[in-house]
Amino acid sequence: DWGAIASSLEGYERFAKENVRTHLTAWDPVGRKRAWRVELGQGIPAGVLATAGGLVFQGTTWGKLRAYAAGSGATLWE
Repeated sequence: DWGAIASSLEGYERFAKENVRTHLTAWDPVGRKRAWRVELGQGIPAGVLATAGGLVFQGTTWGKLRAYAAGSGATLWE
């Protein structure tokens, strides 16, 4: 029953936004190691989109969109 599940999770999103520490990690599958990691701070991470042009986009809990350099993880735009 979705209503019962939703009731049991009430307040979870607010709690997570304020208490969960997150990060974005890029993985090198050939080298089988982490390529880079960006600490995102508090919030619930959103989906990620990587482009052939070397950009990585990610939405934030706070309604912003960030662009990263795919090779280094450097923040290019927010």
